[in-house]
Amino acid sequence: FPAVRLTYRYSHTERRYSPSMSRLRIGTTRIFECYVQVDGVRVRQGNGVQPQVVKMLPDTYEEEALRMIPKFCFPCEYEHVESTSDPQKFTFVLTDLDGKHQFGYCRMAPDYSHCLCFLSYMPWTELFYGLLDKIGSLRECGQGALEEPLLHAVYERDLPRPGEVIYVVPKGVQSGQPFQLTCPDTTKLPSIPDNWNLTEYYTSISAHNILALFASMLYERRILVTSKKLSLITACVQGASLLLYPLHWQHIYIPVMPAHLCDYCCAPMPFLIGIHASLMDQVRKMPLDEVVILDVDENTVELPAVFNDLGSMPEAVVRTLKHIIKKHTSGIDDIISKAFVVAFAAMIGDYRDSFKRREDGKICFDQDGFVENHSEKFFRELIQFQHFQQFVSERVDVLNQGKGINDIFEHTVAEYRELAGRPNLSARSMASKAKSGVKKAFPAMKYFASQARLKAKVGMKALKKKSSRPKVWCDGFVVWMPMWMVLWCDRSQ
Repeated sequence: FPAVRLTYRYSHTERRYSPSMSRLRIGTTRIFECYVQVDGVRVRQGNGVQPQVVKMLPDTYEEEALRMIPKFCFPCEYEHVESTSDPQKFTFVLTDLDGKHQFGYCRMAPDYSHCLCFLSYMPWTELFYGLLDKIGSLRECGQGALEEPLLHAVYERDLPRPGEVIYVVPKGVQSGQPFQLTCPDTTKLPSIPDNWNLTEYYTSISAHNILALFASMLYERRILVTSKKLSLITACVQGASLLLYPLHWQHIYIPVMPAHLCDYCCAPMPFLIGIHASLMDQVRKMPLDEVVILDVDENTVELPAVFNDLGSMPEAVVRTLKHIIKKHTSGIDDIISKAFVVAFAAMIGDYRDSFKRREDGKICFDQDGFVENHSEKFFRELIQFQHFQQFVSERVDVLNQGKGINDIFEHTVAEYRELAGRPNLSARSMASKAKSGVKKAFPAMKYFASQARLKAKVGMKALKKKSSRPKVWCDGFVVWMPMWMVLWCDRSQ
């Protein structure tokens, strides 16, 4: 069949980023579905007593998920919880029969006496952690009577727009300032320090281990993330998932796993599971089969000897990513997430070149044609992975509905082709050229690292004023990695 040539036009005000496009429920109208307080006093005493819901809003909520919440709120025994004077905030995820995610945002009291939890379909970690802290501070200040009016006001509030600041005034409150909540801007890439999960992940894990885990996720391995802190476990699981964009993890996904679900660690299919360190002795005694283990506290990654996932990825992409995310470059703003989006643009940005039109007029993806355009073994393996197949399938479906594709990834691919002055040049061809010119391009990368450090100190505005060395700018950010390499080599020639 004849190949399909597709032209994409983008609006800077309309392009969007979705943290988990294929896993979010469409049509949600409420900020949260349910709020519960789970009692942990009797659980703390041991004797096999199970946690119980002692407060719920709305009190008519009767979903099946309600029975599962208590064990997720207390996923490990009291004596194994790290002693701290601050509450632990963490997130669990429930997956329904349609494969959609429902998030549980928790705040566990330091003394294990109770856990507050919001159940929501929205991936808004910062908003819910902030709301949980407000409720906790009201209780500590003797203003607990405002808790229920505040909850009702938020529950009845319309769903805010991305990045919108909302002001909530509880009913019956005659004086005082309204409560302010900021909705995360999901139209933008996650940034540091604004994104809680990415910030915790980036500051806790070394550059090499971030890449090792990224490669394991790309190859859809069985992965365990462990720590003594519940907050770190879930932050690292979710932070690692953010860097997989534009792909999305399609398999078992449990940011924190209660003890009664430990058998999931023996599952024969890929999984990404967070587990408290106190349960690892029990898990290691199970018949684990080629499992990757990230120990957040020790900053180590255990890899089965037969795996060489990182070494199988395109060398130029790995080298440049590692250079970008090294600790001394400072991960301020969205530099880190941009680096991974550009890496995907270099690796799979030409996937549209393999679109063809069937006899019935529908667009389809030609896997054989995609493999023919990429000689490396990595790409022959990539087309077999479910996250890549889902990525292509979703975009083909959109096109067959007569709609356009307009997100940050597509914008990145199109913009780099335009900057190169070669609209028909595939992203893979760009990466190949970049690979051959790594030595020439390294001064550019070294310069970028120094600029990142400068940016962390004086901000982007000061950087523009003080920098005299030539740069290529695109929509307010430096064009870099690996397209930067291509442009650098082209201009030098």
